[in-house]
Amino acid sequence: MALQHRVFVYGTLKRGQPNQEFMAAAAHGRGRFLCEGHTKEQYPLVIAGRFNAPFCINKRGHGKHIKGELWEVDDERLRHLDLLEDVPKFYQRHSRVICLEDGREVEAHVYQLTSYKESLLELPSMDEYDSGGAHNLPFSPPSKMTPEHLRLKYEVLRTTDHLAGTEVDPTQP
Repeated sequence: MALQHRVFVYGTLKRGQPNQEFMAAAAHGRGRFLCEGHTKEQYPLVIAGRFNAPFCINKRGHGKHIKGELWEVDDERLRHLDLLEDVPKFYQRHSRVICLEDGREVEAHVYQLTSYKESLLELPSMDEYDSGGAHNLPFSPPSKMTPEHLRLKYEVLRTTDHLAGTEVDPTQP
């Protein structure tokens, strides 16, 4: 099957990050890394929840230009990414303009939170995610994330905001 979908990843699915195996594994469709880039528009990219998960919030014009990776994937891999990201219940897949290193701009799918508590916007926003970054908030899922455990994705339906210590349900405004 042809690699016909562009997907921009900015968090744990990037190369060198905790869930990188999902993008490289042949088990659930095909995909290949194209290049690095960043979002043309600014969006908040925050770390939240008890598992220190990265979230790109669909609030255009806030936050920063997010750096990440552009991939091409086939229909099967896109379907499994939708399962991993729990579309449409948790994340939504949006078409966004990505600026490439060579100056070109392309459209790609980006997984973003659309329904969220406003308190997430009070968290520090970053332009690039690295689980081992200076923020000292490494991603720590309850168990090793594999395509076979898609339903375990972050388990943030009821989670604790690491800064304020208050309950955060990112799926609810």
